[in-house]
Amino acid sequence: MRGGQELLTGDGHFVERAIENLLLNAARYAKTCIVISVASELDKILITVEDDGLGVDPALGDKIFEPFYRPDEGRDRIQGGAGLGLAIVKRVMQWHQGSCSVTRSTLGGAKFTLSFP
Repeated sequence: MRGGQELLTGDGHFVERAIENLLLNAARYAKTCIVISVASELDKILITVEDDGLGVDPALGDKIFEPFYRPDEGRDRIQGGAGLGLAIVKRVMQWHQGSCSVTRSTLGGAKFTLSFP
């Protein structure tokens, strides 16, 4: 990182896919607001997507990244997807030696963070 410019080295297709999956989820659950940000922290680049929806129960923080997991069992695949979007995000981040996490957003909903080395 030099002069305020960060360089993210990775597979553009898969990085785009991970971010797109987070944006699709945010669009599905947000009430009115989605915020995307990029920041650098020590030797990492952080991309966050947050919304003002209901958020994610902290007890489900790791579980929602598992394939086919959908926290709302009442939703069918047409309305709520197949439960693969966040599993794909996790896999993309593993391929890039990074990580993904979810916390509570100051907007009231979920805040998903992608951390790239």
